[in-house]
Amino acid sequence: MWNGWANAFIYTFGEGLADGSVAIMSISFDSNGKPVITTAPVVEGRTDFTPSVIGSSALDSWTSPVILIQSGDTWALPSGYSANFFRVRLVE
Repeated sequence: MWNGWANAFIYTFGEGLADGSVAIMSISFDSNGKPVITTAPVVEGRTDFTPSVIGSSALDSWTSPVILIQSGDTWALPSGYSANFFRVRLVE
């Protein structure tokens, strides 16, 4: 753990996560009021882990999350889905 971050996150997104100079994600809203998630860029050449963004309607319920659609470093909910809470997930 690096300042509360698992090693896989620091490896994938860089040491800026640990010192707070890089945000793992930010949330904005498109013209229709739908959330758009922007994640930190993956460090060049770091392909051991694949990031994804998942969403849930309840903070305490992640058993069946919605998997957001990626476009570069931004992520959007699939059509017809909603979520109020979001997480970045890494898969090896």
